[in-house]
Amino acid sequence: MFHSEKSLSRSRSDGVPVEIIELEEELCARTMSFFKERVESAINCDRPNVVVDFKKTRVLDSVGLETLLWVAEELQLKGGFIKVAGLNATLRKVFEITQIERFFEIYDNVAAASRSYD
Repeated sequence: MFHSEKSLSRSRSDGVPVEIIELEEELCARTMSFFKERVESAINCDRPNVVVDFKKTRVLDSVGLETLLWVAEELQLKGGFIKVAGLNATLRKVFEITQIERFFEIYDNVAAASRSYD
């Protein structure tokens, strides 16, 4: 089941693409390669912008958190950003306890996160 992350694209009003990555149940050590594949295309474009949709995600381990930070850093080096959407109460608490929330803009849903790039 962890093989099926989806990557969708949409354009902002200024024509810059927003990559929307829909995660499945887990973002952890065994799913990192699939997540990184989805992110690579965004990192390699001009001014990359990504929204990671956690709506279906129930498991997030330290490797997942580290990878999110790496992605944020790589995107910022290219002039882009990563935003997080759809965290359940447990994952939101993980973001708070680890203080990783200070590195990401967090939105209730993908639509709000995508609009924030406009």
